[in-house]
Amino acid sequence: MRTSVLIATVVSSAFVMTAAFAKPPSDDSSAHTRKRYLPEYTASGDLILPKNFHEWVYVGSPLTPNALNGGKANFPEFHNVYIEPGSYAIYKKTGEFPEGTIFFKELQLV
Repeated sequence: MRTSVLIATVVSSAFVMTAAFAKPPSDDSSAHTRKRYLPEYTASGDLILPKNFHEWVYVGSPLTPNALNGGKANFPEFHNVYIEPGSYAIYKKTGEFPEGTIFFKELQLV
């Protein structure tokens, strides 16, 4: 009998702890309301470098070294690719990037 009560107490405690620390479901509707950074241009039409792009969603870092391409790589560089976070949130929800999405490619020669 005591074993049954002990097991019931442990199971009940586990449920209470799970409920206490459970995270409420997230509201995915915020993906469309998140503030987006859209392209900005100078008066002469040049694209303005986005500030804090290193904090954006990191996609990856493709590498095309000359040494592995007979010394003739089309793009002998290492590049980090980032996506603007507000646009990425919409992409995760809809499967499509919205108009004006910025993909930022940071180039470094190798």
